[in-house]
Amino acid sequence: MAKLLKRLNHNLVILSLLLILGFFLRVVNIDNIPKGIYGDGLTAVYDAYSILNTGHDQKGNFLPFVFELGDHRPPGYVYATIPFVAILGPGALAANSLSILSGIGLIIMMYLLGKKLYSPRVGIIAAFLMTFSAWDLDLSRGPFETHFALFLVVLGVFCYLQIKQNSWWLILTSLCFGLSSLTYPTYVLTAPLLLLFIVILDKDKFEYFKRNKTLTITAGMISLIVVILSFLIIHSGKGPSRAESLNVFNKPETQATVTEHINSDRQFESGPEWSKYLLHNKFLSYSLLITDYYLQNFRPDFLLLRGDPQPRHNPDETGQINIATGILVILGVVFLYRKRILALFLGWLLIAPIATALIGPPHALRDSLMLPPLMLLAAFGAEKVFHSHNRYKTLIIFIIIGLYILEQIYFLDRFYFIAPNKFARYWSYSAKHASQITLREKSNYNYIFLSPRIDNMEFAYPVYAKLEPKDVIAQNQHGTMLNGYKFLNYGNVYIGTIPQEKTKEFLKSLPGSYLYLGPVEEKTFVEIKDVLPGPDFLPELVIAERK
Repeated sequence: MAKLLKRLNHNLVILSLLLILGFFLRVVNIDNIPKGIYGDGLTAVYDAYSILNTGHDQKGNFLPFVFELGDHRPPGYVYATIPFVAILGPGALAANSLSILSGIGLIIMMYLLGKKLYSPRVGIIAAFLMTFSAWDLDLSRGPFETHFALFLVVLGVFCYLQIKQNSWWLILTSLCFGLSSLTYPTYVLTAPLLLLFIVILDKDKFEYFKRNKTLTITAGMISLIVVILSFLIIHSGKGPSRAESLNVFNKPETQATVTEHINSDRQFESGPEWSKYLLHNKFLSYSLLITDYYLQNFRPDFLLLRGDPQPRHNPDETGQINIATGILVILGVVFLYRKRILALFLGWLLIAPIATALIGPPHALRDSLMLPPLMLLAAFGAEKVFHSHNRYKTLIIFIIIGLYILEQIYFLDRFYFIAPNKFARYWSYSAKHASQITLREKSNYNYIFLSPRIDNMEFAYPVYAKLEPKDVIAQNQHGTMLNGYKFLNYGNVYIGTIPQEKTKEFLKSLPGSYLYLGPVEEKTFVEIKDVLPGPDFLPELVIAERK
């Protein structure tokens, strides 16, 4: 007993150290790494702030279930952000807090799942790998809804594994999977599929489902309600939701390409007439396209080498997992061959990219459900290597650890010291910079004009200025007219579009002093006082003024 307690305490000490280190890596200098908050994050954090103070989002909708400014964003992330906004106010830390804590939660879940499925040692290794995971660090330092949804799903898997100890875990399982579907759109498909797969894989499921009919029915009702709510979110609003507009069947460019390909093949087809329609049709073309997108998610190029090409999702420009971890994943599959647990991980991995394949190529946010099984497989691989009796054990360990350390040094340098400056524009830094200048100079001018051609300017200023939500709601609903043009007006600060060719004339017609901030593309339309560079050393903002 004493030996068991000693080992338990030893593992908890290591896990505690990993959590402290993981928290530091995810929160250090969060105001500047990344340099700003991108558009979806700005609207989410201010919607949370607005609901906290008025009960309405910034468009004036009372306790909305679908958020208009987030392309029919589901409610999970916004409402879960409200406690952080209440404590911290709108800003980078509040916007990212839920994502940061999701990363910490995933470290804990990797330990618990590894321990539950195999041993505490595997759990510690999995927690270690998640602590330093480039994929998870990328997700942790941005207000990404998918990260919270990912944590909920992993928590749901753990809850399901606990059902045999206490049937009430079934309700928690249903809630976790359901809330994930109400947090990120692609989980509407993948979360239920994963839960169904786990249930089918569990040979003892019917026994305890029959014993607990009331709980089973309750969990089923929760799932049904979530399905209905998710359907309402997808089909809400006047136009198509993001999920509807992004899928391959609704993309105009994809439709045009498929149609052109079919017509071309039919034109050159010299076989029987029926073959033109049996072998060259939309069903077959879309099936091949989706299959291609699906298989791309498992390519080394995406997983090990370059990862997602979108710098906001993958600022370090490295693979979603590093090569050393990839080697451990392969070893994990080999060591778990013919063991039942391997079916769980491989099934999880195969389900994760299904929703992504219906939309397009691999995508770090939509594919994030792949991360936990990869980390667990790598942990199994590491545990077996470190405790094997192979004559080449020392050499293999040396190669893997050496490669892992080198890759981590490369990643950390790019992530913390290169990417924030190189990709500042992807995080709406220009809008943040313009807001900071405005807050510093607003008392020195009669008018300050912020061009909405600065990316996400109209969403950034209310966040960085911490404007009263009632004022933002009023302006979003009605606006303010000035010299024939409509603006969002906050004191002497105006955000609105002026026809570029009339900007000089408009500014000259104003009584008193003014400061105008616009993107560098407007330099020929105003009398420039200064051009400010961005962190990437390229021209970013133009300034015009009259004192």
